[in-house]
Amino acid sequence: MSRHSFDPEIAGRVGLNAAVIFQNITFWIEKNRANRRNLRDGRYWTYNSISAFGELFPYLSEKQIRTALEKLVSAELIIKGNFSVDCH
Repeated sequence: MSRHSFDPEIAGRVGLNAAVIFQNITFWIEKNRANRRNLRDGRYWTYNSISAFGELFPYLSEKQIRTALEKLVSAELIIKGNFSVDCH
């Protein structure tokens, strides 16, 4: 059984759903920093698809996840980027 947590200050800024997702993102970024993995443009990063977030947070709809992520970007709590490798 997984447990979900959040920072009440972050929840006050961007809402509960975004705060819960932010906590998950923060966990993975801290883990990547500790392991010196996924460093790009001077920042450690992590990634997940909307459907993967849906698996982690089954009580949130895809729309709620998208909205939460948009709130985190707007609040400048996360940065959205595309680091896919072009295979062509």
